[in-house]
Amino acid sequence: MFRVSILVSATISIVLLCTESSAKDEELIRANNEFASRFYQVLTWENKDEDFIFCPLCITTTMAMLSLGSNRVTTKDIYTTIGFPRNETAVLEGYQRLVEVFSEQVKPTRSMFNGMFVSNSVEVEPDFQNKLEKYFHSRIHYLNPKVKRNTQILKAIQKQLNKTNVGSDESDYEDETMKYMKVMALGSNASEFEINLANYLDFKAGWEKKFDLLNTKPEPFYVNSSEILIVNTMQQTGHYFMTPVPELDAQAISIPYLLCDGLKLSTPSFNRTLRSKPRKKLKTCKSGVKDSRLQMIVLLPNSQDGLRAMERKFTRQTLLSIPARFDYKTYLDLRIPRFQMVSKKNVADLASTLLENEEQQDYNNLSKTSSLHLGRAFHRVSITVNERGSRTKSSLLKGKNPWTHPKIVRVDRPFLAFIHDKKTDVILIVMRVIRPRSVD
Repeated sequence: MFRVSILVSATISIVLLCTESSAKDEELIRANNEFASRFYQVLTWENKDEDFIFCPLCITTTMAMLSLGSNRVTTKDIYTTIGFPRNETAVLEGYQRLVEVFSEQVKPTRSMFNGMFVSNSVEVEPDFQNKLEKYFHSRIHYLNPKVKRNTQILKAIQKQLNKTNVGSDESDYEDETMKYMKVMALGSNASEFEINLANYLDFKAGWEKKFDLLNTKPEPFYVNSSEILIVNTMQQTGHYFMTPVPELDAQAISIPYLLCDGLKLSTPSFNRTLRSKPRKKLKTCKSGVKDSRLQMIVLLPNSQDGLRAMERKFTRQTLLSIPARFDYKTYLDLRIPRFQMVSKKNVADLASTLLENEEQQDYNNLSKTSSLHLGRAFHRVSITVNERGSRTKSSLLKGKNPWTHPKIVRVDRPFLAFIHDKKTDVILIVMRVIRPRSVD
């Protein structure tokens, strides 16, 4: 009998290449974005009055990796759950391209890596290892059963991120990672037949036009008709894409991030970069290399208590349809609360609920020497929304009338937001904010 623990870390680096997504990947990206809407609906059922955040791309990537080790029935089940195209080769080659796009970049996030950890007593199939390396730039890490797995996995993650974040202060990350590993509890309590999965994403990026700290002040946030919070609220005047979403009785506002394009750092993958030399840390964006391909889209109900009604009208196309509606910019006085979100979720509970043949799961393509089943699948995502942004300020739009009064938009009630990449059309992060946790 074998004790198996697998940690799949899908930490997604959010700065991307300039190339557009391949037409071959459109169906795969659509599946990711539709899954984001469906997964959001499931989480609203489980968390009726709570904040949450998740990374759909992390989850779908992890499930695609898991499908490599499963038999035909379980693979079909996974593909149905996520909504993948039926062509397995197209899915794997699509992720191969996406992993490459999302890896070697200037980093507004901590880093990216995909890794699996198994007991050294498990004999992993060579074909599985080869495909893992080829399509996901990952490889198997074997664990010593005599040493706590938490310790071994944490050391591997920290070693990887220290190489990724050259010259940066990782003390805060290490503290958070340690807390996360304790929550995961991948120790003696894990079943000897479990496949344990985990995602980690720490999103950090600067605004295209940063908010002035001097404009931030306490303002009311209306959680519901009987609960009002006083939260630190940022204020910014400028031109933003904004569009009505009448079928949801809501407004959508796009707040762009500023990325530095063309100045790249290598984000290591386990199979490549342990041998690579670190490059110098990028400090600023230089003129002419700015890229605002990432945007945070805020979906704000028109009424103070409109979030639940908006969520009931969701379809699998809801999030996917919003970015295409932005036609022109509006001069806004935008006011949005500071907030920080850290979500720790056992995705396995959801996966087990969605998978039609849970009791018939078979991962003998991963290892034929043991009978494995899906155990814990932890998913950790964190984001901080505050005034900080790039040191390079965006220029004012030409032709602006200085006497025009901006339209005041107050994000002062529960809302939905998601991070979207305009060039690949990938939805990276989805969050629901009901009680903003203020950050200093």
